[in-house]
Amino acid sequence: MTMTSPAQQVPRPLPPPKRMSLRRWLLVLAAVAAAGLVGLAVWWFGVREPPPGPLGADIGEWVGVGRPAGAEWGYGFAVVYNQGDQPAVLERISLVDATPGLEVVGTGIAGSDRKILSMATWMEQPADLGRIVPVKGFRVAPVSEPAGERGAELVFRIRTPRPGDYTSSAVAVEYTVDGKQYRSEIGYRLGVCVQPPAQFEKPRCKAPDSGPQT
Repeated sequence: MTMTSPAQQVPRPLPPPKRMSLRRWLLVLAAVAAAGLVGLAVWWFGVREPPPGPLGADIGEWVGVGRPAGAEWGYGFAVVYNQGDQPAVLERISLVDATPGLEVVGTGIAGSDRKILSMATWMEQPADLGRIVPVKGFRVAPVSEPAGERGAELVFRIRTPRPGDYTSSAVAVEYTVDGKQYRSEIGYRLGVCVQPPAQFEKPRCKAPDSGPQT
């Protein structure tokens, strides 16, 4: 007996793709443009750093010290001068590229009343530094004025809880002049060798170099 197969069915062709209307195209382009503008704004206002501005230092230097673990001590080597013609109002100071474990527990400013230009480090705050005042709101006068001739010394209170080598490549200063924000990096580098207290004096370790001068 001969079997017959049912008639073959030819599949229908797929309908042509719907064209996107001009209005929908415009909406898509507007959304893409808006997303791009938002991204640009985030970069401009959030990621982009302020320019360096008129605060700076005459030279960049390096200091290396040894410290016992667990100690708190002072660091105030960096002095900034205002080369502009308007006061610079400080907001904050910080250590740049500081090794984890080099803990800043306080900051301050030694102004024009200090007896010495700067002091690198100390365990007990010397009287020659004068009165240490808060960073935020401190006004650095232009060098063309008597109050600004000696600049301002940037003072840190640092804790080093654990033995090891610690470095910082510079000191950053964030401030405003006439309402405009600036950020300057002052090329004072720091190297610290921290030992257990019982080993601190026998012999004292060699402080690590914090890298090339910038």
